[in-house]
Amino acid sequence: MDVRNGETTSFSYDSWSSLGCLNEKLGDIGCIDMGILKDSTLSAAMMKAKRRRHRQPLLNIVESELQKQKQSRIETENDYCIVEGEKRLFSFEVPLQRNVGSD
Repeated sequence: MDVRNGETTSFSYDSWSSLGCLNEKLGDIGCIDMGILKDSTLSAAMMKAKRRRHRQPLLNIVESELQKQKQSRIETENDYCIVEGEKRLFSFEVPLQRNVGSD
């Protein structure tokens, strides 16, 4: 992900940090320990009340990654999903599927 404003990037499921997909690394407990909902956007996670210090070093690394994203945030631009080396505007639009046998 090429994160700009973080509004369409998933905190848990998208690979927005150098750690990759955080859900695979942290699981449910990591999100709970950080005080961030599992289905939060990266934007919501960046806007949380304050940075915490954790006992687990991995959680402190995630806090640092969040801080970096917050500092480089561009609120007026949308996030991009990079697929096979190409930049594409990320969108939640789902293409309509044609019903088989409806003709």
